[in-house]
Amino acid sequence: MPGQLADESIDEYHQWLLAQLALVEAEVQRQVAAEAARLQTEAEAAAEKQRLQAEAEADAQALRREAQELLQHHEATSIDKLKFWHFEPSAGQDNATPEEQHKEFFSKLFTRLVYACNHQQSELEKQHQEFLSLRRAMQNHKDLHEDATRALHSHVQDLEQAAPRPDAGESSNASSTRQLEERADHVVAMLGDISTFAAPATISEQLGTLQTELRQLHQLPDNDRSTSKHYKMPTFRIEKFDDHTHQDPVAAMTTEFRHMLDKFVLVYLDDILVYSRSLDEHVEHMRTVLARLRQAKYKANRDKCKFVRQELEYLGHFVTPQGICPRADKIEVIRVWPEPTNTTTVRSFMGLAGYYQRFITGYSRIAAPLTRLQSPKVPFVFDDEARRSFQALKTAMLMASVLRIYEPTLPTRVTTDVSGYGIGAVLEQHDGNDWHLVECFSHKVPPINSLDDARKKELLAFVMALKRWWHFLLGHRRFT
Repeated sequence: MPGQLADESIDEYHQWLLAQLALVEAEVQRQVAAEAARLQTEAEAAAEKQRLQAEAEADAQALRREAQELLQHHEATSIDKLKFWHFEPSAGQDNATPEEQHKEFFSKLFTRLVYACNHQQSELEKQHQEFLSLRRAMQNHKDLHEDATRALHSHVQDLEQAAPRPDAGESSNASSTRQLEERADHVVAMLGDISTFAAPATISEQLGTLQTELRQLHQLPDNDRSTSKHYKMPTFRIEKFDDHTHQDPVAAMTTEFRHMLDKFVLVYLDDILVYSRSLDEHVEHMRTVLARLRQAKYKANRDKCKFVRQELEYLGHFVTPQGICPRADKIEVIRVWPEPTNTTTVRSFMGLAGYYQRFITGYSRIAAPLTRLQSPKVPFVFDDEARRSFQALKTAMLMASVLRIYEPTLPTRVTTDVSGYGIGAVLEQHDGNDWHLVECFSHKVPPINSLDDARKKELLAFVMALKRWWHFLLGHRRFT
């Protein structure tokens, strides 16, 4: 029998086969349940979107009816009030009676008062709008000032923590001073020959010498300008710096794995991701990576390492054999995000949403009203257009597609589109059954190209798509 061992009986082989079939059936049921859950989530999201739209339309109609009824009520009240003050002279009479003259005078006076009140009311409304705009601008400036103040306080705290404490004792201060002088002398020696600072032995003595000479220079009389000295600042020139122990850790990791990057290794800061097509190949890749770490004298924390995983979370994404999708907790944060109240909160929301924009088709078009509110030069007015963009971006994030992992051997298709807001492109691949999404790309049209014709915009979209995905499309024969 295929797969049967030499010393294995038919019953044992039959039991093993049944166990494998049970595992396969369980996996199929799990996939079916996952697909059903996904479809249910999409249906609930669509139903929620329709419900929100219906509620918004009902609220808008109710507000319109209420405004129309209120307007009709005010109009009827005003007509009733004006009927009392309306005056029509008697026909066929040249000379009006004193009572009619008195009534005509009060009618004209009341008319002028109504005109004056209407004019004053319109002026007050204009001043109120200007006051609101000024208040929003002041709030924006206040937020910026608070952000700058917090950053300055944080920087001051960092400097205070880095500075030596006065109560540390004379011995610790002396040792720290000696270490600082030795390091500074080492750097000065590496920077080359500095003839101006050649005489003193340490940095402290060099600074003391300069202070003494400057003090003597300031004490010279003003009339003795012929004997004054001109000081020239020294020039530094770096000859060589090959001390690898002072290298940036991020650059060091990239340098150590430069021959493996984008082949079977990804490095972000101190996170290393090793990916392979098979288990045997993965074991060889792990041996290569661990040997390289041992050679570079780096250590990995065993408690933070995960080996032989088909599903894992990496940099805010959930990676599976079926594709890549955003983390559920990040999408939940976007879903419950409150309505922005100033430029700072808009920037925070757009920063989180923009990190997952490659999952959204037409992201720049959807987020265009919110993008304008990020500028400090634009007054913050969260109007209906910005509110619709905010809700549409939330809904798009909830219905984000699963991106397939790029496969160089499959047929590839790039679809571009342009609009008044920007340009967009979609990268897809065909697996033999259907086209699947690999990545979305959108970009706001630069102002220099906003008035060009459609052909230039289409060409600009194609060029930007090639620049975005050149590493996928370069040398690809099956590309449309």
